[in-house]
Amino acid sequence: MIKRTGLIVLLIFLIFGMSGNLIFADSQEDLKKENEALKRELARARLLLAKNETTTASDSSSDTESEEKDKKKEEKVELEEVIVKAKVPPTARPLPDKYKDHPASVTVVPREEIERFHYTSLDQILKRIPGFNPQVRDTRGLFPAFSARGTDPFGSGSVKVLVDGAPIGANLSDPGVRYFVPTTEEMEKIEVIKGANTIRYGEQAIGGVVNMITRPIPEVPELRMNSSFNSRGTSDSSVSYGRRHGTMGYRLGYHRTVGDHFREHDNYTEDTGSLRLAFDPDLKTNVALTLNYYRLDAEVPGGLTKDQFHEDETQARNLDDNWEINRFSGTLSLKRTLSEVSMVEANIIGNNLDRTFYGTNATRLDSKLIGADLAHTLTTQLYRMDNTLVTGLAIEVDRRDSLRTSLSAPGGKIGTTIGHNTVDDLLIAPYFLNKLKIAEPLTLTGGVRYVTLDTQFRDKFNTKEADKTFDEILWSVGATYRPIEHLTFFGNVQRTFQVPTRQSFTTGGNFVGITFGQEDTDAQTAIQYDVGLRASPAEWLSLDLTVFRIDYDDRATTTDVDGDGINDLVNIGETRHQGVEARIDLGIGMMLEKFTGRSLPGLSGLGMFTNLALLDAEIRKFKDNLSGNDVPYSPDVVAGWGMVYAHPRGFSANIEGLFTDDQFSDAENTREGTADGRRGIIPDRTVWNLTLEQDLPWRKKGGQKRNVYISVRNIFDRKYIETRLSRITPGLPRTITGGISWSF
Repeated sequence: MIKRTGLIVLLIFLIFGMSGNLIFADSQEDLKKENEALKRELARARLLLAKNETTTASDSSSDTESEEKDKKKEEKVELEEVIVKAKVPPTARPLPDKYKDHPASVTVVPREEIERFHYTSLDQILKRIPGFNPQVRDTRGLFPAFSARGTDPFGSGSVKVLVDGAPIGANLSDPGVRYFVPTTEEMEKIEVIKGANTIRYGEQAIGGVVNMITRPIPEVPELRMNSSFNSRGTSDSSVSYGRRHGTMGYRLGYHRTVGDHFREHDNYTEDTGSLRLAFDPDLKTNVALTLNYYRLDAEVPGGLTKDQFHEDETQARNLDDNWEINRFSGTLSLKRTLSEVSMVEANIIGNNLDRTFYGTNATRLDSKLIGADLAHTLTTQLYRMDNTLVTGLAIEVDRRDSLRTSLSAPGGKIGTTIGHNTVDDLLIAPYFLNKLKIAEPLTLTGGVRYVTLDTQFRDKFNTKEADKTFDEILWSVGATYRPIEHLTFFGNVQRTFQVPTRQSFTTGGNFVGITFGQEDTDAQTAIQYDVGLRASPAEWLSLDLTVFRIDYDDRATTTDVDGDGINDLVNIGETRHQGVEARIDLGIGMMLEKFTGRSLPGLSGLGMFTNLALLDAEIRKFKDNLSGNDVPYSPDVVAGWGMVYAHPRGFSANIEGLFTDDQFSDAENTREGTADGRRGIIPDRTVWNLTLEQDLPWRKKGGQKRNVYISVRNIFDRKYIETRLSRITPGLPRTITGGISWSF
């Protein structure tokens, strides 16, 4: 009865929010939105005019005067860039205005940082985020497994990954990057939200939300190219082109990675293509269509046994295993300003994945998903206080068709069917989220999301069925307090929810005490608490601090609970995760300039950073012999530190160290590694990385920008275990990469 009442209340809020524009649209003019849009149009016109003037001048007889004008423009642009960069430390991560009142931990990794360290995969970036502990099941970066605050890394099911706000998972129980990772070249910035995210972003976000924002369509024609080659025999190339024509614009991109890696039987070819179209018919409407294609053909060396790892970590255990993945997705986005106080947004997504794994057996997964998220934002005065109400409705439908075949010969593609099942999901989730600014320093937020999920499992091979309906009420309450401009305190409490994985239905015994088709297959839920602060006490110093706690019910993890030597997905009951996350950015050169009162151009680009995560994740209520044990894959300490230096003449050097404390790979907390490599402690390690870059002298001639770089991963060639998710995956040995990039 309570859940039905909650649904009725949410629907009332939804109707009120969607109809609010009828009340306010006619009473107020759209001056603010129109002025902002007009400014953007004027800026675009100025860029086009400047380009046109330059072209006209070059065709006239006054070449000298034109060159002087161009030189002044370049000097002005360079001066403006220096002024902007001087406002924050070189390692700082400025927070966009939309997150300054967010009542939880938010980190935004800018494009400059991605380019500075020449990150080639998302897991490399997330290792720099306090609280994240990526488990790379494949050191090529193809199948990352993300863990945040001690959540289970298998399939990245507890971290929701988005691209421009749209989920990229192949289905509801695969919200992460299990089979697809967008290239870092396409990323403009990466937003990482931990806490106060369940209402807006929904399910599968207990560990956090990672939102990858792609590069914008350039106002003037722009061609970008990158090429690199590493010491392991892998080549990487990308090209993109974009421009605008009046109210329309487009951006095309293509990325290809080919080569070998450091292990036997690990050749692969990866192709990614993207097309983004934008249409702004008027100052109030934005329409965008994004299409993506991904193809992977990769050999799989497999995890190693204990003896194989110690003998030679470059060897392959499986010489016949191979992945073939084809993925196509599309997102249609619409934003429409109805009035000064009212705006609607709609995102429609489609995703088709065809994944086949060939080994002793072949497993093919055909997954299709269609979804939509409709939201209305109403900004009004409530008793003379600014109030923003977001009401919305999320709908997702997916089907997973899995076919298992016993191959007549290893590595072949012909065999006998030994399993066939389908899973159909329907999720409907109305929600509302309200932000009320009590006074200038104090903002309160709160919201409710009602989730109805209907899952139907069909075992077509054994003619068995299992249906389950989940009804969950999720809620969130938070506050931010900003006593002064550069200091913000925040706090949040929320209830979160995670959709059961497909294994919950398909494999008897995967969930302890649950047999096939039984009706008490519970989903994971958690209460999450966050308290912290964001501060910039000086222009050369910024820091973030968060204290958190997560209380899980029906926590799922991968462990060998029945002693058969195979890690299954099991329910380990109640767990508690608590800890501290911190980051400090220090502009050393800026600090010296401040204290000495002198300009130090050669040192202004010198900075350092450090981030730290302390975690205590404990099994609270399970079997007697496991209660009190550490949750698998939850190291007590994860830390990172480094220094950056950028010289005014275009040279930069960056070094970083990453420390991960030892961690258990199973709920039994097995210390001594087993012979098969599946269980045992993962020892602590420290890995150092170095990047050197030089802008070429003619980088800004004619609008061109060119640079060359060299990066070294694992400088001291440390041998370590990356993960035991699929036996022992060895860590990446020392790898040297050289490359060149240019744009014009």
